[in-house]
Amino acid sequence: MTRERLRKIVARQMGREYTRRKRHQARMRERRRRGGKTAFLLGAGAGFLVARAYLERPLPGSGRVIIADEQPGPLSTMMAELMKGLLKDPQKKALADGLDFSLALQDLNNPELAATMRFKGSDVTVSNGVAEDADVYVGTELALLLSLASAGKGSQFLKWLQSEEGRKVVEAIRDRRFKIKGVQRKPLQMLRFQRLLTPTG
Repeated sequence: MTRERLRKIVARQMGREYTRRKRHQARMRERRRRGGKTAFLLGAGAGFLVARAYLERPLPGSGRVIIADEQPGPLSTMMAELMKGLLKDPQKKALADGLDFSLALQDLNNPELAATMRFKGSDVTVSNGVAEDADVYVGTELALLLSLASAGKGSQFLKWLQSEEGRKVVEAIRDRRFKIKGVQRKPLQMLRFQRLLTPTG
């Protein structure tokens, strides 16, 4: 093999090595660029979720209860007075400060007897009727609805279920005289609302 041919072979081999090295470097730069872009997008997404959670977090209210209608119905008046009484208790107000949803209540025996409560923290607006955009709808006999306020929680709730009032509610659910819609969208809010209604002590 002549020296000239050997030089060409070496040059060709070195050229291949140089090309491979350049390709490898280009691939590494592309991976770093993609990794940086992915990290940026993940960071931006996490920041957005944190910011949205912060912005959507209910702000503590003043415990004010407003009746939206000039002529409030019986259920609107009753629920407004109930809320005013509950929110005088600092513990109940603290519970209400975590609420951010709307709840429509209706007496199935008297459909015109209905009210919608909108919670923005512990600030509550009560209006007549069932609002179409209410997050949760509860329809039952008014007496059964009010009896839930004494249901309690945990072992208290189990004892309540065995009481006459508890059995009536269970029968109403079984007979489809107790309708609840939308709870799956706001389960934690409904749990907090139930705790708000539950007597302390």
